[in-house]
Amino acid sequence: MTFSTRIPIGTAAALFAFTTTSFAGEVAHYTFPSETLDRDYAYNIYLPDGYEDSGLEYPHMYLLHGSFGNENDWLVDGKAQQTLDRMIEEGRIPPAVVVMPGSQSWWVDGYNEPAETAFFDDLIPHIEQTWRVIPEREGRLIGGLSAGGYGTVNFVLEHPEMFAAAAALSPASYVPVPPENSSGNRHPAYLDAEGNFDPAKWEELNYTAYIDDYKAQDIVVPMYINVPSRMITFPRDDPRSSWQDRF
Repeated sequence: MTFSTRIPIGTAAALFAFTTTSFAGEVAHYTFPSETLDRDYAYNIYLPDGYEDSGLEYPHMYLLHGSFGNENDWLVDGKAQQTLDRMIEEGRIPPAVVVMPGSQSWWVDGYNEPAETAFFDDLIPHIEQTWRVIPEREGRLIGGLSAGGYGTVNFVLEHPEMFAAAAALSPASYVPVPPENSSGNRHPAYLDAEGNFDPAKWEELNYTAYIDDYKAQDIVVPMYINVPSRMITFPRDDPRSSWQDRF
């Protein structure tokens, strides 16, 4: 008789719904040398309770931060650790590894750095070689907020073979260009050598550039998209609340 050493995404959650154990995942900060960026790449990682001793491979998710953010945003503002602990303890999701990468870009190969290339060529291989995660599409998910939601939509449309599912929260995926109050107009990823916003660069890197190719292939990636009806109507009206409230 053989036993699986993997926790599947869709079927294992019920096994944990009947336990009285209080889940307490571990969060740690790491860096590794990125060949693409020629500097260290920082990320935080959530390891579910029992990871160290289980010997299992886990489904894993990448959570992308918003504009001018960093790898700490989902932990500090998004309360990711508490939310994941609760969801696992309640049996709503199976134990999973969650990666919160840092980046200085809108997750694109923009003017300031090749963030998309670094994500796929450096970060994903590093995670799958370093941690016990399912190193295939079936065990890989992605989500993000605002500019991270923009990155999520782009990554899924451009690389559907990489992700089993996705969640885009308030994605900053504007057409044809960002509104005046969007930080996309000020982010170095889209500023040319004179420091001016380049609409052609935005159009080149926006999700609309990938739709036709996505529709021409057969892989379908289920994607949850949350767009609040009211945006920033009072202080701390943070779209990240949808992550905590809906799960």
